[in-house]
Amino acid sequence: MVFVKKNFRRGHCYYTIVEGYRDGGKVKHRTLLYLGRLETLDDEKRRRIEAIIRKVPEEKLPEIKTCMEELDIPLIRDQGDVEILYRIAGKLELRGIINGHVVKTSGVDVGSQMVVLAINQCLDALALDNVDLWYHHTILEERLGIPFYKLNVENLCKAMDYIYEPIRDGKGRMIDVKDNAQPIQQSIVEKLKGLYDIKLDTLFYDITSTYFEGNSCIIARLGYSRDGKRDKKQILVGLVVTKDYRFPIFYSVFEGSTSDMTTVSNTIRTLQGEFKVEKTLLVLDRGMIHPENLKELDRSGFDYVCGLKKGEKEVKKVIFGARGFDEKKNRIRDDISAVDMVEKFAGKKRKLVVYKNHEQAKMMKEGRDLKLARTMKGLEEYAARVNAGNYRNVEKVVGKVKKLKKGVSKYIITDITVKEGRVRLSVGKQDKRIWEAEKLDGKYLLMCTDLGLSKEEVISVYFDKDGIEKVFRSMKQHGLHPIRSWTLNRVKASIFVGYLGQLLLATLGYMLDKAGLRITPERALGYLKWQKKVVLESGKTVVEKISVPEVEAKEILEKLENAKLL
Repeated sequence: MVFVKKNFRRGHCYYTIVEGYRDGGKVKHRTLLYLGRLETLDDEKRRRIEAIIRKVPEEKLPEIKTCMEELDIPLIRDQGDVEILYRIAGKLELRGIINGHVVKTSGVDVGSQMVVLAINQCLDALALDNVDLWYHHTILEERLGIPFYKLNVENLCKAMDYIYEPIRDGKGRMIDVKDNAQPIQQSIVEKLKGLYDIKLDTLFYDITSTYFEGNSCIIARLGYSRDGKRDKKQILVGLVVTKDYRFPIFYSVFEGSTSDMTTVSNTIRTLQGEFKVEKTLLVLDRGMIHPENLKELDRSGFDYVCGLKKGEKEVKKVIFGARGFDEKKNRIRDDISAVDMVEKFAGKKRKLVVYKNHEQAKMMKEGRDLKLARTMKGLEEYAARVNAGNYRNVEKVVGKVKKLKKGVSKYIITDITVKEGRVRLSVGKQDKRIWEAEKLDGKYLLMCTDLGLSKEEVISVYFDKDGIEKVFRSMKQHGLHPIRSWTLNRVKASIFVGYLGQLLLATLGYMLDKAGLRITPERALGYLKWQKKVVLESGKTVVEKISVPEVEAKEILEKLENAKLL
């Protein structure tokens, strides 16, 4: 049965036409048409709905039911979220840019297919064999004029092969790919400069891993997994983004066993050679730095801010020597203090900033002290039993001690000996290591080559680097986790689609900010997703209607239009 349902939201009553059906013995409702608020409807629709709401006399119900049942709804298509991403892709001229860098003489153009995949990745991230049906139920089929059956999995895969063209040996085996993605990225960056005047004066670089369920990719390797999938082969993806709005500049793909540190050279060469960046402030994570990197970074002419690993002897020396964290003048914010100095470090004068997270330091000390106290108690009790007993199996005692020390072993010294065939155990604390850990708790060392930056600016730009982690999470959430393709060219093409998806989201974020809307792109798309295009039929009459957007969605669209951003 079809009927009208009321939904209350933020003090307003919204109406939808729903259909009741049974699923496993339970009655459920399927939304057929979103009508909006009563005051936004025309008089005829309002009269019909009000009659049902008032529960009109029984003799009148058949007439109203017939009235509603005459209204057939053969097609409902996603409109709001799909439309805004499609318009952004048009603003960026993605189809033309992509088609300008690939050679395809017949069939559906590559640019259109990549735009469809990018929009899908932002909204649903479906496997390729389901994209055609999703596309069929969106307004994209109407906008692009491409029938949904032409976007089947075979055609989509072939389109991806134009982004990274396979290079094969004499036996037909893929040994490498021709990269058409990088020149596309270069053209997109130039377009962004022209449209939005994006700045490349501060860039973030970081790397992530993404794993496979298959074994066919020739660069997939076991390596340090950020996804916690140690038994899965993976690849590494390096990404450079702008400080403002996290516009993606370019990405690189590396073998899964590649050290993070060795990827920096490639990034510098690409920025200078392909993207013609002569001067920038490059922000890097502490895992990226080693002596050879520093030499190359210094030669590049780029300024940079990076974290340094606390395990290094020279880093510890600087942190141990830093003073004044409890002084009011060194408070950067409520929970963080910082001191800075300009010193010669790694052969060159640099600004060094040591900051302390007071809350973190307190938690680290308390956690370690508690764990250490429990461990020492357990070890001392076990040592008493061993020394008073007749333990003769050394391996068993070693295994038990190792298990008891887990998590704090570096702070404890144990000595296991055998005297007259019996095992003896002594236990003690490593006081120097405990002292050292307390001195390092919550403290970190940052290095900057721009001596003119204040400690506040250095810390601010380094903390902003966390934004690239959000980009990686977004890309993984929207289809790169795990990679479903196996061959090298399609693995790289999948990452290209993820890059395009992030480009659309970053551009939407820029537009929302410029329009004065303080919401994330994901939140905006969440509001817009409920706007649908509906085809209504009554007899021979066919009417196309766009459902009235919710208040928030309407505000988003109006402000973007008024600011002339779309």
